[in-house]
Amino acid sequence: MKNDKTNKKKILPQEEQKKRVKKIKPEQQQEQEYLLFQADSISPAKKRIDLNEIELNSGEKINLDDYILENYITEKSTHFYKQFYFLIADLLCIDHERMKKFIKPLIVPFLKKYLIYARFPNKVQQRLYSRNKYTGFYSRICWNYQWLTRNADLELRDFISQFEKDAEEVLKSGGNMKKFIEDYCQKYNLPVQQEIFELL
Repeated sequence: MKNDKTNKKKILPQEEQKKRVKKIKPEQQQEQEYLLFQADSISPAKKRIDLNEIELNSGEKINLDDYILENYITEKSTHFYKQFYFLIADLLCIDHERMKKFIKPLIVPFLKKYLIYARFPNKVQQRLYSRNKYTGFYSRICWNYQWLTRNADLELRDFISQFEKDAEEVLKSGGNMKKFIEDYCQKYNLPVQQEIFELL
């Protein structure tokens, strides 16, 4: 067996590599530093761009923060007052004390979803429920109205007041929850099945 060490050849460099450093004059160095400084000052990263000021295709300039505040942000305020819950209690013939608790009977979120929010167009409902998904059994991260535009929020308030007026009329005529749901769905063309509420 041959020894591997004897077969290896040594390779010697023929010429040593010379170090080449380009010397520049101090004036040139100053000029390069000045150009770098100028480039930094005009770079997009350094520029302060006002993202709130937007120019539309029509040439009109709008402030984005003001536009969103006027059209989209709704203040966090109560939409469903005690009277709303007490009317539901009267229709169900149950004590008002059950509606004073924070966690309401299961029929309440069903009424809100299938009778009040259901009056919005399907696209609005899909957007609303996709953005504000359930975190538990009929509980969400936010209130649904927080995802509505200001105009839709005003519409929601109208839906709630109409719900209350219709509930009062049914109570005056001696009706109950079943009668109320039937009348309400007919009046506003809502495809709600009575069986959903009977199981609650």
